[in-house]
Amino acid sequence: MKKNLVTLMTILGLISCDKETVSENEQTVQNRKYIEIESVINTAGISDSSELKGKLFYSLTNEYTKNYGTPNSIQELTDQVKYISDNWKNKGQELVTTEVNPEYIKSIMLNPNEKLVHILEKSSINKEVKRSLIELIENLIDVSGQDYKKISDFLASYEALVKENTVLTDKDKEIIVNVAVISNYALYAESGRKDRDWETSVANKKGHSFFNPNQAPLITLIALLDRLI
Repeated sequence: MKKNLVTLMTILGLISCDKETVSENEQTVQNRKYIEIESVINTAGISDSSELKGKLFYSLTNEYTKNYGTPNSIQELTDQVKYISDNWKNKGQELVTTEVNPEYIKSIMLNPNEKLVHILEKSSINKEVKRSLIELIENLIDVSGQDYKKISDFLASYEALVKENTVLTDKDKEIIVNVAVISNYALYAESGRKDRDWETSVANKKGHSFFNPNQAPLITLIALLDRLI
């Protein structure tokens, strides 16, 4: 059974080291103004590092699509992952993609949950952050077929809860928020691509995409996860 987005909000309740769970300020979350991502993309001088990384991820995804088209095969998605990595380095934040190849991308596609756990197990981040990231991304995989706006609203509220959590360290919060924000931008780029592809398919009668809805951006996120955290 697929998980509902509401259940993801319990993830933060697990982030503790035998400490009392931090109560959520529900009113703050409900009243938190949702900032449309489009306005963030068009805003200069963003200071938040997570937003900068998300904006860069979005920009590089769109640059690749504009230059080479939408990935519609394992090889093409591999090329996009490498493109993001190579150009991220050029923009001052180096990413290494020594093991990114079609076989690696295919292994993520066939078993994303297993590869996600394997990647994070090798990471030096603490176990509570690992557990949070695994649950976050696994749940995004489970609800990937839902409307982007619903997923985005959840991620915005989830990000606010992470920032308000008093158990997590500032570094822990930064890692989790980075992944949440980049995920949001990645899925936003995909939602725009799907709209454009629908218009193109109507005009040109093209076949269906090789990837399922939101599958390609989540594969890309997992492939680069150990470089992004």
